[in-house]
Amino acid sequence: MTTNPQAAQYGQDLIAEFGKQRPDFDQIKFLIQHADLSQQNARGQTPLMLAVATGNQDVMKAMLNNGAVINQKDNRGDTAAHMVARGGNEKSMGVMLALGANFAQANEAGKTPYELSQGNFKPETAARIQERFEEQDPDFSRRRAFNAHIEKHGVRTEKPTKAPKPAVFKMKH
Repeated sequence: MTTNPQAAQYGQDLIAEFGKQRPDFDQIKFLIQHADLSQQNARGQTPLMLAVATGNQDVMKAMLNNGAVINQKDNRGDTAAHMVARGGNEKSMGVMLALGANFAQANEAGKTPYELSQGNFKPETAARIQERFEEQDPDFSRRRAFNAHIEKHGVRTEKPTKAPKPAVFKMKH
């Protein structure tokens, strides 16, 4: 497939405005097939990152089926999954979960999509996100099991602090 830079730029512009204008899916599908889906705008965002905000599963799947990289990072280290996690779009999150987004990949601020998703989704979606995160970050599962063991058996993890000694003042007679 040859890449047409004009089509790539037009495709990115069209996808950015997709949520407002709702163009015919055949037009957007044509652009997806001919656009450079790894192209990034000034903020480092790809057409997929712009499309996740719309929640249009067909567009997202078409992009991923035509070479979009699901875990590509922008200038802040965010992926499409970070953006969906912040925004709380259930449909977009369903696509991210179904198509293998990495929920353990931290951005430059050290936040993972799993952490950013807390409180933004319905309980069943939140459970799927946590399950995926734990699959992708086995250390988290071990830490959670260790903490549960400590909680169950009442073992303290922090060092006890000593109470300060009372001040003693000597008086001259």
